[in-house]
Amino acid sequence: MKKYLLNSTLLVIFLTLLACNESADTSIKDESKVLATVGDFHITEDYLTAFLNSRGVDQVEDQQQNKQLRSQGLDVLVKQVSLAHQAEKAGYQLTQQHAFEIQQAKQRALAQIAIEKHLSANPVTTADVEAEYQRTSEALKGEEYHVHHLLYADETEALDVLDQIKTSDNYLAAEADYLLAHPNVKNVGDIGWINIMQVPEVFRKPLQVMPINSTHPQTLVSQYGVHILYLEAKRPLVAPELETVEAGIRQSLRQQKIDRYQQLAVIKAKAKIVN
Repeated sequence: MKKYLLNSTLLVIFLTLLACNESADTSIKDESKVLATVGDFHITEDYLTAFLNSRGVDQVEDQQQNKQLRSQGLDVLVKQVSLAHQAEKAGYQLTQQHAFEIQQAKQRALAQIAIEKHLSANPVTTADVEAEYQRTSEALKGEEYHVHHLLYADETEALDVLDQIKTSDNYLAAEADYLLAHPNVKNVGDIGWINIMQVPEVFRKPLQVMPINSTHPQTLVSQYGVHILYLEAKRPLVAPELETVEAGIRQSLRQQKIDRYQQLAVIKAKAKIVN
């Protein structure tokens, strides 16, 4: 169960104010049980559930605890709707900021509905998962590597260091000096055992052909900077069973579908950033 906060937010009050307003959308059919009335407004079972869900409150198995949470939520809603009525009677108006927040909340909800509908019409299938598992297993090349690397912003500095490295001992000494000079730099030096898909793309071909205990004879440039690459060891890699990674693959494929759908939506909407 997620943590339940009883402190009401301005946004929820304003949304409640809109619900109380006679000009609000009346197209929603709510035939669930009425739990409370505030003036002419009915707080129903479904309305309370939606409120709790928006606050990150999940229904719990313990009936007594669930009843208590719903009772607390109903008490908050009664107070909020009552405040909204007072604001409406006093003629208070939403500021532009509040109106923007409400508009953005509606847009977020519609965007989520669009994604859910798209995924429902284009689900990740078992065949999709199996094909991705096969592709990934083949991409791993059946090996994993014990990798070290040094990272520089300046290629000239990297080349100067590389020129001084003739043996594995030379590399390890250079690495020790580097780490001493850059104590706060992360993910450099000895990065341990990793597979070919976990390294920058510029590392992949060199790692497959380098002898163990060797430094790549050239610097490698990635989006992170200029690297000196050292391979300490390699060993066979046994891919995990499909059942072990199926959930992760399914989630990854699902996210890919969402990303592609979002990109397509931007194109269809002819969206552009105006400088």
